Amino acid sequence: MDIEEQYGNNIVCRHIFKKDSIQIGSRWQSSSGTIVTVESICDLGFITYSWVVNGIKKTNEKECFVFQCRYCLILEDSNGLL
Repeated sequence: MDIEEQYGNNIVCRHIFKKDSIQIGSRWQSSSGTIVTVESICDLGFITYSWVVNGIKKTNEKECFVFQCRYCLILEDSNGLL
């Protein structure tokens, strides 16, 4: 696990979290700087997440591993990791 600063946020890189340790409401950042928020996690391991574009909330769903290949956890006090 590595921690890097990107786009003004400290993010966890090169690490895959277990599904049970991902928190609803946690914020994640893509390599382009886009920030998404975890909305829900189903028992099968799919994560529903959201982001806002021009004031409109968008949502998508990805399998837990695939989600983490695209997004890195932003370290914030609310994650309980700092």
